[in-house]
Amino acid sequence: MEILFIALYLLFIVFVGYVFILEIDSKKSLWTYEVILLSPSIGAGIVGFLLFYLSIFGISTIYTLSTTTGICIFLMFLHRKRYLFQFKAILSLFRRFFFNPSLYKIDFLLFLVIFIIFSSVITYSLVFPVYEWDAFAIWMLKAKIIFFENQHIASSQYFFSPSLGYTHPEYPLLFPSLISGIFTCIARIDNVLGKVMYPFILLGFICLLYSSARWKLNRTNSLLITCIGISVPAVWQISSVGLADMPLALFYGGSLLYIIKSLQNHNNRIYLILAFTFSVFCALTKNEGFALAIINIFVFSVFRLLAKKDKKSIKEIIVFVLLFAVIILPWHLFSADIPRFQEAYFSRIKYSIIAENIGRLKVIIPEFCKQGWNFYRWGALLLLLICSSLWKPQIIKEKTLYITWILFFLHLFLYIFVYIITPWDLKRLMIMSLHRILIHTVPSIILIISLNLYFIPNYAVK
Repeated sequence: MEILFIALYLLFIVFVGYVFILEIDSKKSLWTYEVILLSPSIGAGIVGFLLFYLSIFGISTIYTLSTTTGICIFLMFLHRKRYLFQFKAILSLFRRFFFNPSLYKIDFLLFLVIFIIFSSVITYSLVFPVYEWDAFAIWMLKAKIIFFENQHIASSQYFFSPSLGYTHPEYPLLFPSLISGIFTCIARIDNVLGKVMYPFILLGFICLLYSSARWKLNRTNSLLITCIGISVPAVWQISSVGLADMPLALFYGGSLLYIIKSLQNHNNRIYLILAFTFSVFCALTKNEGFALAIINIFVFSVFRLLAKKDKKSIKEIIVFVLLFAVIILPWHLFSADIPRFQEAYFSRIKYSIIAENIGRLKVIIPEFCKQGWNFYRWGALLLLLICSSLWKPQIIKEKTLYITWILFFLHLFLYIFVYIITPWDLKRLMIMSLHRILIHTVPSIILIISLNLYFIPNYAVK
């Protein structure tokens, strides 16, 4: 019975994402496959966000889940023609994909490889205990605290009492809130069943990678790029241990993709809404997610104004920034009083610290390069990125491509900067964390590779 409740919870997450997408896409701007692929990640973000924020305001998980279900059903009934049309389109898409006689054998083989990798992560997640220290002591512990405290998060001693708090109580709660939803559905704590959320996040990540590739490439090459992305050893290793790096990679990838799409097509407001939505999820998943969201918003604002400096562009940027600030503000007000037991990076952004530690670049840069060429950790991902970029170097002039490269390098610079100012032992910290934070760059690498291949004949959309 518990398995049934968990399955219903996961379907509920997809359902919420699906309803949200159709409600904001009243003009049917998105492809049907895009609606399907975005539903798990958007749903995970919305449900995690609601459980996270409403618990801070004293609203129980059960009430949040039941009310959200009622609202979604009401919206489906209110716009039933739109949902019926989309449902028929989904059935047609599935028939074309799975029962099409012209389906290439290579497509089926690639789909099978993706399924095998995904199944292995499910097996690994549900067979082994939560053994990774950060997964156990930070994220799973927070999920348990949210489950037990529920309506009393705002006064929980775990967050505000130095004698009862544990490691990093100031970290955002979106991901552990999703896990606590599983505990609520089964009415008890179960570390193994709570880990069901890990492969679900990987499912959203797979869908995002395919959606990024499918934007410019045909089906076969999109499946191939997706297969390469999730077969990276670091991806499926971290996907199964329960760190928040995979949810952050998922939400950052969504923010990146739709910022690029929005800058390419200024008139399609749905892309801007999705970029904003993913940026909020990013900021509420990990502390570095907030910095990444700020970078994305800044780059979007600059290139939006460079493209067209009119009232509409300025208004969109102001609304984007203000809404983002308003939504993020409650968490920052809540977390401002949480004691910092470990590092406080914002307080270390000082000229004296940067000047003192700038020599660390001699260690940091070589370590980043060495990590990228570690085949047992990253496969041939970096090699494919370099080869596809050098195939036709002149394509870097394409707007979508050079903006993606800018975001990619700013992303790397952020993490280099963090290593410069960190109070921890540099070499030890890099050994423990570098492969984990570089997971966040996989969506941007996949998008760059896809855009590079787009300019090679026979690789484009069909």
